[in-house]
Amino acid sequence: MRRIASTRWLRALPLALLLSLAALAAPPGSRADVAPEELEQPIREQDAAASRSASFQAVTGAQGEDVPGGPLLVLAYGAVLTLVLLYVLRLGRLSAGASRDLDRLEKALEGKLDALSPDTAGAEGATPRATPAKEP
Repeated sequence: MRRIASTRWLRALPLALLLSLAALAAPPGSRADVAPEELEQPIREQDAAASRSASFQAVTGAQGEDVPGGPLLVLAYGAVLTLVLLYVLRLGRLSAGASRDLDRLEKALEGKLDALSPDTAGAEGATPRATPAKEP
């Protein structure tokens, strides 16, 4: 039961990470930045002419980037590092589980070999069996 719960947690982790990254990377003009008074006003009460007006405005000089690159780069490296760390931890857990299974099977095999070998070496018609040597 414990193993099933841990796999559910590992399956939910990428989704949680993706949602948290999406929340951090939200554009600055999102709905969270709007004042509560503006949210309470219905759209039809706002000035209809101002919301439909469109005019050409000349721009002087080059337009700069509004999105800072530094925090996004740090966020991307942090996400990749987190994913690699989780992958290595998962590989370690899988390796430990395989090692436990191998030890359990070796003990079971030794028990079977001991049961097959005769109790006394000089019994009638019994030939002593050599136990296999363990490899390091």
